[in-house]
Amino acid sequence: MKRELDWKLLAALVGSVALGAAFWTSWPLWPLKLLVVMMHESSHALVARLCGASVQSVSVDRFEGGLTTYRLAPSLWRSVLISSAGYCGSAVAGAALVAFAAKARGRWLAWAFSAWLTAQTVLDVRDIFTLVFAVAMAALFALLAAKAPDWLRRGALVFVGSFSCLYALFDIRDDLLRVGPPIGSDADALAALTHIPALVWGLVWGLFGAFLMVVALRAALLRMPAAPGAAAGVSALHLER
Repeated sequence: MKRELDWKLLAALVGSVALGAAFWTSWPLWPLKLLVVMMHESSHALVARLCGASVQSVSVDRFEGGLTTYRLAPSLWRSVLISSAGYCGSAVAGAALVAFAAKARGRWLAWAFSAWLTAQTVLDVRDIFTLVFAVAMAALFALLAAKAPDWLRRGALVFVGSFSCLYALFDIRDDLLRVGPPIGSDADALAALTHIPALVWGLVWGLFGAFLMVVALRAALLRMPAAPGAAAGVSALHLER
């Protein structure tokens, strides 16, 4: 059966991108940027743990910076995996939010997002600013899960997901187009270790994120059409009751 394009979701996604681009430097988007930075750093922490590291702390700051500290014996492949996890992880999370929020009411997804923030806070947050921010965002997503109407919850999750992918690509672009000495970005760190230019690492991560977004959009926007007579059958069932 041929799939149909979900025009309402497409309009919501286009609106999200337009709002993000138009108000990129405005204060209302600042919490969203910090949330994406938190997703970025959380991805570093997760992969570091999977590589056997002892994670010391995860933090974000009011200037949209982030830092994950951990202890791990030096290894080239571990360094590549952990450094790549930030951008790739936030892109995966953003694409998953778009794809799953588009297909369901999003209640469980909002609860899962709140649980992730809570777990991250308990495990790794050691500074006051990150603590307050993470607790506030966990409470917000719990409120969305418990009280928000479906359209608002799904819209918020789709917006966060699309913004996450957009922010990651913009951040990579800013790093690649920067003029001057290295500033300690993930790409700079890998360039120093592997002698592969930071530009190459940034391009790989950017292409990966763009590919994931295309896959997520295809999954979200193309839906199976309702079976003929399905709506009539539901109406008849209600009338019989």
